[in-house]
Amino acid sequence: MRGKYSIVVCFLAICLFCFTGCATIGMDIAVKENGSGTMQSTVRLNKAEYIEYLRSTHTDLGMESDVDDIINDELEQGIYTEEIIDNVPYLVIESSDETTEFDSISAFYTQIGFNSSYELTETSFLVKGSTLTQQELKNKEYLDSELSEEDIKKYLGSSYLELSVTFDYPVKETNGTIDSDNPKKVFWKYPLNSDVDKIYAYCDSSISVSGVTQGTVNREPVTLHFEGADQAVSIDGQTIANNTTFSVDGTYCILLKNEKEQKTVYFAIDRTAPELQDDSGNEVEFHGYQKKEQIIYLLDDGGGILSATLDGKSVLECDLLDNEEFLYYVKLVPSGLTDGNHTLIVSDLYGNEKTLTFKTDKTAPTVKGVKHKKVYRKAVTVKFSDKVSGIKKATLNGKSVKSGRKVDKIGKYTLLVKDKAGNQTKVKFTIKEKKVKKKKTKETTKKNIEKKNTKK
Repeated sequence: MRGKYSIVVCFLAICLFCFTGCATIGMDIAVKENGSGTMQSTVRLNKAEYIEYLRSTHTDLGMESDVDDIINDELEQGIYTEEIIDNVPYLVIESSDETTEFDSISAFYTQIGFNSSYELTETSFLVKGSTLTQQELKNKEYLDSELSEEDIKKYLGSSYLELSVTFDYPVKETNGTIDSDNPKKVFWKYPLNSDVDKIYAYCDSSISVSGVTQGTVNREPVTLHFEGADQAVSIDGQTIANNTTFSVDGTYCILLKNEKEQKTVYFAIDRTAPELQDDSGNEVEFHGYQKKEQIIYLLDDGGGILSATLDGKSVLECDLLDNEEFLYYVKLVPSGLTDGNHTLIVSDLYGNEKTLTFKTDKTAPTVKGVKHKKVYRKAVTVKFSDKVSGIKKATLNGKSVKSGRKVDKIGKYTLLVKDKAGNQTKVKFTIKEKKVKKKKTKETTKKNIEKKNTKK
């Protein structure tokens, strides 16, 4: 559920990779009394410092190119426009060709991908920070782990984020700065090499809401309580009674009104666990003992995957696709696991879990009493066992046999023992006739002596 305007903090991360020098990232949001509004973002790069950065980067990469020509070509193509601020040339990049408009708070949340780091109403604005997990941040292509502290100071030291929000009501509480010429406008300015923990602004409003937090996804049912509103209507026109409980999965947009004001409440219920699929798009189910290596894809219904653990150890992997979406998956390699029971638990950002259990057995059955290719001249007792999955089938020369079977007939034998996991042990052995030693008698001794005397 992350869109083009997913989070303000996202711009900070982009700049760590793309922008440098004295750069300004501006984002302007305006919200009207009726819930409609606009969004516009702009990037301004100090031209000289940006060119210096590009030269340094191209040199490090062994690229021989004229950076000035590159910038001029991109200016001609309209990728940048040039603007002079305090006699300093800046390259200006618009994030969109025109201002993005939203006709309602509901449309705003839809456009930003309903990212729960945002809270917006006609009288309030709050950014709580990034909702990306550590695994997602690790895989963001624009997070350059090679950027040293020295590089950050050199190229980002004078870069900053500018954010402004304009309401139709005067701002009463904020950690930003209220415009001296317009009490309805508030703005913030943050260096790009620092973390933004929280941004907020609130206007006076006679309509208050409790039980539901604006712009959030809830795993448990929520009860909407409101005061100061004469009516509450859902986006499809249904009247909502005060203290209504919402428990069914879905997205809800409630419009609260009185004679002078209106306030939108936008939230969702998500009680659905992630779905696990194989390469063919089929739901993954484990039956019996697992031997096959496979990729298990983790699908969520928009909430994002938080974790995947196998026997308590993290196994979550994710890749950032070209469309800025994350692909979550787990590589299951049974051959690398110990014999026995295993548990895979996948959780989304809202605590919904999917649990799968399976077993592994890589150990073949144990055979005692006979050894492979050995010849015996006496009866043998064949014994076999399997401590992990147990014996599924055992045959002696193709016929079913039980452990403890005594074999005494002369011949060649093949013992084949299979366990319930598919492992098998094969033992070939032979039983031959027992050698009989002749006993020496007095008569035999006498004949032997006579033979010797005759030879003399």
